[in-house]
Amino acid sequence: MSSEMQKNNQTKSRDYDKEPIVIEDYNYIFGFLFIIPLTLIVLYAVFIKENNLSNFYVYAILPAVMFPFYRIYFKARKKRKIILTNTDIQFLHETIILEEIRVDEITDIRRTYSIYYHKSQIENDFHDSLSIFFFPVIVMVNLVFIVNKFFFHLYMNALKGYKFFDAIIIFSDEKFINILPTSKEEYEIVRSYFLDILNIDIKEINTFTKYSYTYENIKLKGEEQ
Repeated sequence: MSSEMQKNNQTKSRDYDKEPIVIEDYNYIFGFLFIIPLTLIVLYAVFIKENNLSNFYVYAILPAVMFPFYRIYFKARKKRKIILTNTDIQFLHETIILEEIRVDEITDIRRTYSIYYHKSQIENDFHDSLSIFFFPVIVMVNLVFIVNKFFFHLYMNALKGYKFFDAIIIFSDEKFINILPTSKEEYEIVRSYFLDILNIDIKEINTFTKYSYTYENIKLKGEEQ
């Protein structure tokens, strides 16, 4: 890709080092949207059905399951972004680089609807084996994510230019970055970037689907490892 990239850099219409593309990242929000109904169930059980204390899962298990998604949301809210330059694509939390992929090291580019955006979501062997037994639940969760994404785009841009495979996922061996444009204009800017830099039209690339993955567990500098 490097020689092709050099050729494209000579003809591109924009200097992405001087004018980098900045895409606000919202992938973290969908886990939060997913657990809102569960939160309402817990609140209903506690405040309306408070005499039914035998439902231990409502008072203990569900809050334990929900807590990581609340933590992720409030930790990441309005702090995540993707930056695209002539040579790099970076996923940042404020000024901290969470992932970085050099353009000339990209091994694959796909379209996706999945909210699979950081390597900490990769399942270990134990989680992977469990996914076989919980496949119906995994299907249900993915359907909820799809519905939530639909309403997200409805809220953000009234579904203008809406696409089922709405995100672009960039791979470099084990690394990957998920770019989620939130408007038709933003999508076209990202499309122009890949045409300029790699001569790749993201409208024509293959799709990628990841059905089973865990919530993110990103450790920022200074946090406990």
